[in-house]
Amino acid sequence: MEGWKRAKVNIKVKAQTLFNCYGFENQALSEDDPLGGGVPFQKITKCVDRDGKNRCPPCWNILRNAINNSLKICGGIGLFFLVFQSLYLCS
Repeated sequence: MEGWKRAKVNIKVKAQTLFNCYGFENQALSEDDPLGGGVPFQKITKCVDRDGKNRCPPCWNILRNAINNSLKICGGIGLFFLVFQSLYLCS
């Protein structure tokens, strides 16, 4: 949450465009709110449906999943090298 609050508008727009999401958790917040989208959702082209309404989900769930997956991959790589190094030192 703190990272989203402190992020510059261009970073929020890039994240929302990349992950097809809008806002952090509460989409009722204005774009000027620190937890808002930073720009009107209409500027995130994939978020506008035919009726002109926001069809993108909030970013928190999507970002949380992406972060968790990245941490799992990093943990697996770290574990691999730990085992490899232990085997090397023991031989």
